[in-house]
Amino acid sequence: MIKSIQRKVKNGLAQRLDINNAETATILKNIGWLLQGKLINYILIFAVGIYTINRLGPERYGVFTYCYALSSFFTTLVGFGLREIVIRELAKNNDNRQIIVGTAAGLMAGLSLIAYVLVIGVVYLLRPGDDFSHQLVALLGVSILVVPLTVFSFYFDAQLQSKKAVGATNMGSLSTSAAKITVATLSKNLFLYGLATLTESVVTAISLLYLAVKEQLVNGLRFDRNFARLLLRDSWPLAVSNMAIWLYMRVDQILVRDMAGDFESGIYATANRFVDAVYFIPVIIQSSFLPKIVKAHQNSQEDFLKTLAHVHRIMIGVAYVLIAGFVLFIKPFIVFFLGNRFEASADVSLLLIITLLFVAIGVARNAYVYTLNLSHLFLRITLIGSVINIGLNFLLIPRYGAYGAAVAVLITQIYVTVLSSFFHKPLRPSGKIALRALLLQG
Repeated sequence: MIKSIQRKVKNGLAQRLDINNAETATILKNIGWLLQGKLINYILIFAVGIYTINRLGPERYGVFTYCYALSSFFTTLVGFGLREIVIRELAKNNDNRQIIVGTAAGLMAGLSLIAYVLVIGVVYLLRPGDDFSHQLVALLGVSILVVPLTVFSFYFDAQLQSKKAVGATNMGSLSTSAAKITVATLSKNLFLYGLATLTESVVTAISLLYLAVKEQLVNGLRFDRNFARLLLRDSWPLAVSNMAIWLYMRVDQILVRDMAGDFESGIYATANRFVDAVYFIPVIIQSSFLPKIVKAHQNSQEDFLKTLAHVHRIMIGVAYVLIAGFVLFIKPFIVFFLGNRFEASADVSLLLIITLLFVAIGVARNAYVYTLNLSHLFLRITLIGSVINIGLNFLLIPRYGAYGAAVAVLITQIYVTVLSSFFHKPLRPSGKIALRALLLQG
């Protein structure tokens, strides 16, 4: 079935992409493997999520997602915007991979230690006296310490060999799924559930390390100070931007609990769970096309913009199909599997799924930003977006709870991904491409 879907996707996209058949086959094959791995991952997450949400209930699940959201915020600090820069540099000069990968790994290792200390300090400031939240965040934060090992997946993405890393991801998903089901069945202890959640990142990181050793990627890795300065110079605006993006995409989960209570937090977290399950698709398409986009830019501006327009159209088309699916099926689906107590989550998810259109545009525009090294503009836009989102959350959550948080995210995404492009001249070509794609124009 998966092979049949891959063939149909390949034939359909090949007619729309102005690239030769060999390149099309390689790119689509990589997308297929990434999609296959993510589908397995999200099917497991979805099935296990429904079971554990039912077992934990809205309030307890809301407490857990609050702590998880805090730890995931500081995970973005470890990445420090390096993934896209590393892929860009590998696409330009793969012969220098030992220095590129080794330097990135060294930077991420240092940042992981800083991030772990910060996340523990922040939870003490936000919830003084809440000993359980302190302990759970400290546990979940251990995943931050293994993030540097994901640098090997950057290499596979740059070489369009994501098939080699899919197994590592699947191993992590299978491990954490088994652990979560076991914990949810035998106990409702959130600390044990946090330990089960931690299994995914640890197993994935160890599997990637094993794969890197097997492929001899670790041989000759070395840290270069001059190249480290280059990486930091190009990536720090992306790092701050990534944290700002997390802020306006995830801080609402924290604010909903603090401003509307555990029940509303659980309703909103459940809606996010369903919508998050499709956010990976634009990222997969972009990561597979990024090396091609970089090379197209080296050929000509016309080739660059044409390739970027194709990617936008693909992403927007997929987003419209997924939104239609949510409108038709999400409410009966949630009520059937989770019961009437989660019915409000279906309504919230219908608001959140509209953001997929703008997430797709934003991810596609990121390829434009990375290639032209316009990260300073990206930083400015995302910081403004964070301010807008936090302001809207404080205005809407006290009145409308989870619904208000969803509206705040949608308005913020419209500004960040579309409107902002027309306020900055270097981004206007991307903005025009996005509008045409949004209106399904060629």
